[in-house]
Amino acid sequence: MHSRLKNIHRSIAELHNIFKANLIIMDGCRTMRSANELRHGGKVLRLGYMFSGQDPVAIDCAGLALLKNTVPELEGIQYRDIEHINYAIRLGIGIHDYRRTVPK
Repeated sequence: MHSRLKNIHRSIAELHNIFKANLIIMDGCRTMRSANELRHGGKVLRLGYMFSGQDPVAIDCAGLALLKNTVPELEGIQYRDIEHINYAIRLGIGIHDYRRTVPK
């Protein structure tokens, strides 16, 4: 791994301590499956969803839940398995239970 990418997960989480967004929008209309680019064997997956909210951890966890329902290879993956989500939770940036963040 390149040394400059060594702490990419920490950097992703720490950005939210530097810049707190009032609204986070996750585009889940289309994503890549199997690879990050078509030229590397990636296949376009049409999901047709967009998420928005104020909790970046909850948004990431909602996106993971959607992907787990559509990509069988992700079935066993939990939010705990994703380093930037764990680090963000430890920093107090958000909560993993996206269902608790929905306004009543």
